[in-house]
Amino acid sequence: MRKTFIAQTILFGISFGSIKFISLWQFSLLCPQGYLPSTFKGFYAFFLLGSTLIGALLLSAIIDQFHKYKKVYRFCFALTTFGIGLFAWVLQKEDRTMTLLISLFIIGFFGIGSLGIGMETSCETVFPIDSGIVAGMILSAGYFFYILLTIGTFFTRNLVSYEEYPTEQCSNGLFYQFFEFSDTTEVLSFIACSGLILCLLGLHARRRRYDYEAAAKLMRISVFNTSNSNVAFRHYPTATTSQTHLATEF
Repeated sequence: MRKTFIAQTILFGISFGSIKFISLWQFSLLCPQGYLPSTFKGFYAFFLLGSTLIGALLLSAIIDQFHKYKKVYRFCFALTTFGIGLFAWVLQKEDRTMTLLISLFIIGFFGIGSLGIGMETSCETVFPIDSGIVAGMILSAGYFFYILLTIGTFFTRNLVSYEEYPTEQCSNGLFYQFFEFSDTTEVLSFIACSGLILCLLGLHARRRRYDYEAAAKLMRISVFNTSNSNVAFRHYPTATTSQTHLATEF
């Protein structure tokens, strides 16, 4: 259980920290290649939030219908990794606005939309630990990864001039040199790929809370009584052979 929760914390940290970095560093990431709209500079942030809303609603409906937490989370993490890699590629090219929108939609829809799934699987895995404590721990991991990315920009940024980027929107003609961060996003995509390997091989989410509630109903005890939550389901006096599914995988 401890190793599983550590893996879940790392995966959530990578997802949350990466998305936070892309959303907050949007201007510095997009201005070298001239991707910032001249009329509404917050368009990409608005687009990212819109795709997040759609993703959260649809993914929640899918989870509620099929209860396949682990499969959906793996699928979402894989597509988020692809979206981050596509975003890193776009930052090295000019005039790829449609590709940029696709990458942001993927990151918003599958990346931010699946954060709730990651939080739910973590809470299920370490049940009966309070969900508020678990949420605080994995959110802290996300912010910690974002801080590491921010510190990493000092080592991966490149000092360039507007002559190298004729379409740049960073200097606005006020200064000759500025920083671009395409190498930072390449490092980020590599970390996301490493996280995907961990997600595929090390994610073993277990629905301890869901199965304990089922067991509590069989035993006719309150689902809020967690004193026996660490006892294997087969040891419950009311359990039958066909019901020994405590802590089964999602």
